[in-house]
Parts: sequence; structure tokens; C-alpha cells
Amino acid sequence: MTSGLSLAIGAVAALVGKRVPASPRRVEIADRATVVGLAAAVLAGSIAFVAVAGNPVDWIDKRVSQLSSGKDANLSSQSSRFSTLNAATAPIASDSPAVNATARPAPCSSSSAERSGASAFPAW
Repeated sequence: MTSGLSLAIGAVAALVGKRVPASPRRVEIADRATVVGLAAAVLAGSIAFVAVAGNPVDWIDKRVSQLSSGKDANLSSQSSRFSTLNAATAPIASDSPAVNATARPAPCSSSSAERSGASAFPAW
């Protein structure tokens, strides 16, 4: 979703960029806006990291000690980016409504059988 939004913003910017001449003043404003936006993103990311991980010095110290100890890190309590994939690819239970649903095509409203009153499907 984020990639699609970025693609749309980039496409709009490219189209607008062709039509709007780039004066030195506009280039300067765009450069400043980019720097401010990047600084805001770094600040927001830093705040989010501190809110989730706590003290960054302690976090780095833990990672260095894990690496230098030579032992496997105990990451079983942390979520993985593959945990969603594992849940999505789990087998569907046979009593699931999605498995037991019988698919029957919808009748076509323009068929001559419907206009005549006859059923478009055989009686099962």
C-alpha cells in the first residue's frame, strides 16, 4: 500500500514537473522542503525507536553482548516478519465454511430461459 502511494505521488510529481518550469527560487524551496521532511522522518523514527526499545545505549549493548557471546540469541518472544506468512499459509480446517461452500454460478439475466420462466440451472 505504501509502495503504491509512493508510486502515485512520484507519477503526479513527474507530470507536474514537466508542466511547471523550475526556477531557481522553486528549486531552493523544494530543496529546503526535502531537507525538512527528511529531518522530520529521522526525528519521528528516533522517537518511535526510543518508545519501543527504551534506552538506545542499552539496546545496542545487549546486541553487542549477544554477538560477542557466540550464543544464539533468544528471539522466540519477538515476532517475525514471517509469522503472518505462516498464519496465512496454514491449512484450512475441513469444517471451514470456505471449504464446505458449494459454488454455484449466478444466473445470467439476459438468457432466454429466464425470460421464458424456465430455470437456467438443472434441478439438483
